[in-house]
Amino acid sequence: MSILLHNIFWFVITFAAGEMFAWVVFYFIRKKFERSIGQSSISILKGILERFLLVLGLACNIPTVIVFFGALKLGTRLKEQQDSRVSNDYFLIGNICSAAIAIIDYLIYIFLAGNH
Repeated sequence: MSILLHNIFWFVITFAAGEMFAWVVFYFIRKKFERSIGQSSISILKGILERFLLVLGLACNIPTVIVFFGALKLGTRLKEQQDSRVSNDYFLIGNICSAAIAIIDYLIYIFLAGNH
């Protein structure tokens, strides 16, 4: 198997496993905050896309993607804050967990793909 296919294979595997882990983590986070928020399928899709961006950026050796992620989240939060029912605690905990899961996915990918 070529190196590129090998890396793509491990990227897909680690990202999929990370998303399964994320589902469990966010299930418990939603349970904690369930009185104050609702969860839509678009929110779940946005979370998956955010983590994909982070993992892909890290895998492509672009660590500034973390800064981009932070700025993007802050910018969208400031605009939505007036009309948002999501508490600041939920926002903070969710984003920290999302970034941590993406970074852990990346570290596992590096280990499994042999790119260390």
